[in-house]
Amino acid sequence: MIDRSALNLSCVASRFPGNDGRPAHRSTLSRYVRQGVKLPSGERVYLKATRIGQRVFVMPEDLDAFIEAMNPGRPDIKAPTRTPSARRAATERACRELELMGA
Repeated sequence: MIDRSALNLSCVASRFPGNDGRPAHRSTLSRYVRQGVKLPSGERVYLKATRIGQRVFVMPEDLDAFIEAMNPGRPDIKAPTRTPSARRAATERACRELELMGA
């Protein structure tokens, strides 16, 4: 039996900001369930949901966890760092481009 606090995707979408100040479309939330969201670290975060018949439900605590995981400021999710050799190569490439530009 599903918890009464469960929300269907249309209800969740109406609480998510979309484009131009409009709420997000339910297909956006469906995509978060199926494909997830790629974070700057390369990790994917999925919205946890439960399907009952043709309807998909999300628990409020799962929605909160999804929003927290998308927050790039979380200390446990670190952006990938470049190796010293990758930094050096990027610096050399930038110097060559500046020389070609006459700088």
